[in-house]
Amino acid sequence: MAKNFFNMPAGKEMDILIGESVMGWHLIPDEYIDDEFEGIKHWAQMWLDKDNRLMCNSFQPSTNISDAWEVVRKMRNERYWFYSGALSSYCFVSFENIEDRITYTSRAKIDEIPLAICRAALLKTENKK
Repeated sequence: MAKNFFNMPAGKEMDILIGESVMGWHLIPDEYIDDEFEGIKHWAQMWLDKDNRLMCNSFQPSTNISDAWEVVRKMRNERYWFYSGALSSYCFVSFENIEDRITYTSRAKIDEIPLAICRAALLKTENKK
């Protein structure tokens, strides 16, 4: 059964799914480590590509717009157009395949566009299985 990405909240689980399913990376160690450095709690993480090259030390695309744009770049490299817009208090995001015109669309609250980007990317990944 397909996971319901439309209702999946932003956070660690979504970030891991995006890193693994969309970006094709793997997390070392295999899960997040909660750590405290100078009194600030953070996630210790290392993302490696399929050739075990370090891609980044921090990847939180469901909440960080810079990381979400990396997802958009990856999708564009896979020949998907990117559309976004806003209606009232919601934003929507779509990825449309250039060749077959299949479109994957998601929405989120207007201030959660990284979450909408992640949801749409995960819909594409789930439908390609």
